[in-house]
Amino acid sequence: SPANKTFKPDPRIPSMADVKLIRYDFEKYGKAAERKRLIERWTREVEALPR
Repeated sequence: SPANKTFKPDPRIPSMADVKLIRYDFEKYGKAAERKRLIERWTREVEALPR
């Protein structure tokens, strides 16, 4: 329950129980080499696409 008893949540905000989260491997994707590899791949494959 909220600390402020008069708080009324905005109905547009989803409940955390309804939010679907992805599994994220912080150990793998937190490494500088992996980050660099992914950014280089993005630059090569996505940024190079015609707009």
